Amino acid sequence: MLYENIPMRPLVLETPTKQLSKHLQTYQPANFDEFVGNISLLMPLFDTMKNVVFFVKDDQACYRLVSKTLIRRSGLKNKKALIGLTTEQVFLKSQGKDYLNQDLRVLRKGREIVDKLELHSYASGQLGWCITQKSPSMM
Repeated sequence: MLYENIPMRPLVLETPTKQLSKHLQTYQPANFDEFVGNISLLMPLFDTMKNVVFFVKDDQACYRLVSKTLIRRSGLKNKKALIGLTTEQVFLKSQGKDYLNQDLRVLRKGREIVDKLELHSYASGQLGWCITQKSPSMM
C-alpha cells in the first residue's frame, strides 16, 4: 500500500456559514408562490415525520402544501385531492368550521397559535389529541 502523508488542513466553514446566515436573515421571497416553492423543498423531511401534520395555506385558508400525514388523516386519496380545499371542506362540519375560523384569525390578524391542545379527527373517524402550532407567513 502506498500513500503520501499530507498534513490535513481543517475544514473552515466560518466565512461561508456567516454569509449564508446573513443572507437567510434578510431573504424575502418575491411572492407567495416563491415562498411555497421554497417550503416545498422541505416536504420530503416533513413526510418522514409520521406524527407531524404540516401544511401551508394561502390567504383564503386553502391548502397549498400538505404532508403525507395530513393526507392520510384527511381520508383523501392523494395530495391533489386536498390542494385548494379548506378545512371546512375536508373535516367534520363543526371541527372543519372551527379550524377554518382559527386559520382565518391567524392569517388576517397575524396571531400565532402556540402549543394549543386540540381534539383532531383521523381518517378512521377516531378523535385524538394534538398540539397545534400555526404561524402566519410574513409575505
